[in-house]
Amino acid sequence: NDVVSAIAGFTSGASYVPANWAVSSTFGLKAVASVSIIDFGADPTFIADSTAAFIAAVSALPAGGTLIVPNGTYRLTAKVSITKPIVVQGGAPRGIDGSYIGAVIITPSAITGNVFECTADSVAFRDINITNYGSRASTDTAQPTAICFVSGRGISVERCRISNFYINI
Repeated sequence: NDVVSAIAGFTSGASYVPANWAVSSTFGLKAVASVSIIDFGADPTFIADSTAAFIAAVSALPAGGTLIVPNGTYRLTAKVSITKPIVVQGGAPRGIDGSYIGAVIITPSAITGNVFECTADSVAFRDINITNYGSRASTDTAQPTAICFVSGRGISVERCRISNFYINI
């Protein structure tokens, strides 16, 4: 047992991280089955592009894990592919007054294709706001889709707000 071994071998001032756990700057000690995009360099202030951080976090996440998107506003400028079953979990979806305050993902310019493209079973999006601030002509089919489920079963989108896309899902 990792906990018993840790207690038996623990010395003052030493630190211990059990197997299958990791230290996160966002949440402290956590199960490896979840990763935060912040740990991969995502910028929650919308100043820097967070696309590479999203892609790296999804890549590092094991199948069945949870991608944590803490409250903030993230800039995406290219597609994020999801090829394994994961949950994309945003922060708190509602303020006390009912206003939306959770994780906000914004595409500041027109992306052709899809923002999130899923090709796996059991992919879920929860408590995320995805907004397109690029141009969106109702007749332009090259405009992005917020979440595209190319294939897969057991998919879900829960408590999400998707706005200003030619096709939302």
